[in-house]
Amino acid sequence: MSPAPSGAGWPHTVLAALLAAFSYGWGPDEVRTMLYALLAVVIVAGATQSR
Repeated sequence: MSPAPSGAGWPHTVLAALLAAFSYGWGPDEVRTMLYALLAVVIVAGATQSR
């Protein structure tokens, strides 16, 4: 059996979010806030998977 194809992964997701934010005209403060939110999601997802 061949392994199931994986998704884009976190690096591609973060890059896509950054490009979308800049294309919508977000400034550095909004981008920083979004990155903190993404980091929090990654931390929570990692904590729930390790249990």
